[in-house]
Amino acid sequence: MRKAKWVCGVIAGWIVLGGMSLGAAEIKSHAEAVNMMGKERMLVMRILKDMVMVGMKMDYHNPEEDLKKTIATFEETQQALKAYVKDPKIQAKLKEIDAKWTEARELLAEPPQKERAQEYLKTMVGIRELANDATNMMSGGAEDGASLTINLAGRLRAVSQALASVYLLDTWGMEGARKKLEIPMKRFRGSLDHLEKAPVTDEKAKKLLGRLEKTYLFFQVMKDSETFTPTLVVSKTDRMFKDAAKLTQHYVELLKK
Repeated sequence: MRKAKWVCGVIAGWIVLGGMSLGAAEIKSHAEAVNMMGKERMLVMRILKDMVMVGMKMDYHNPEEDLKKTIATFEETQQALKAYVKDPKIQAKLKEIDAKWTEARELLAEPPQKERAQEYLKTMVGIRELANDATNMMSGGAEDGASLTINLAGRLRAVSQALASVYLLDTWGMEGARKKLEIPMKRFRGSLDHLEKAPVTDEKAKKLLGRLEKTYLFFQVMKDSETFTPTLVVSKTDRMFKDAAKLTQHYVELLKK
């Protein structure tokens, strides 16, 4: 009965909550495409975070409902990108994401189980890295280009959800979870350092970057702490996500002009 209820609930989320998304929409510019491609990195890590919260039976911020919304948004975003992208190499990367997402949907058909935590992490990180590759391809590899600025600002959204996932997996009892902090923290620092020096960064962006810097310092201190409160981690990373989302959208608007 529990499995049937879970499957029905998740499928309903794909169908009914598609309109209540985290920002999926028709793509009309290259800047928006980079933003949306980068957003997939965040969405898949948010799915992982929600799965762990549901598995831990946390009701803070209603993770089961958020999971439905985020799944719907991921699929909408993927469809929008496939409709927009013309580059054959990026199209091929989107096909790889589709294949990996099929595996993820099989995992999502079952209620989250602690014994499968490593499998959840491996699958979702695999999708994140494919999305990251595609975002970097869209950015063109420029050292100071507009696309790279949007890419790195957007990466902070994914880092927020990756940090939450790692700390929650650690609480859930996944062996070696804390060792996974190195990559998101390195990306956090790298994005901040680049954006603080970016020519397009104005006063509004600097204010948001200042808040994100404080969040970085918080997690630098906390990574060596033996104990922490899961709800505090979720609260801090949600605040970080909102700041990073505002920052990314601000850059998109600036660079569309």
